[in-house]
Amino acid sequence: MSYRRGEVLNELLLLEWNVKSQTTTVVSQYVEDGPLAHNVVEVPNSKGLAFLFRAGDVLLMNFRDPCNPCCVYRTSLNSFPVAVEDKTYVEDSCIRIDATLNKKVV
Repeated sequence: MSYRRGEVLNELLLLEWNVKSQTTTVVSQYVEDGPLAHNVVEVPNSKGLAFLFRAGDVLLMNFRDPCNPCCVYRTSLNSFPVAVEDKTYVEDSCIRIDATLNKKVV
């Protein structure tokens, strides 16, 4: 991954290292505009797949064809599930009920 000042690009390079000749060559390159990438993690038990974690989203990348990597699926991390919102509402309701009960007892 590379970051260039003033640009919002992620560049993912797949490199090949020849141990005998001590050389590296670029096998493939995947470039996409978007938020800055933080990490690349291999998907367990799924040869050739990896997660690309970026600020605000996650990309499932397919590297099975090393000369032609591609994004299989993209999901956003910026939205909250409904359950989180409901939990907050329930907690607020419980606090109000407790406050009402305390007033009756006093």
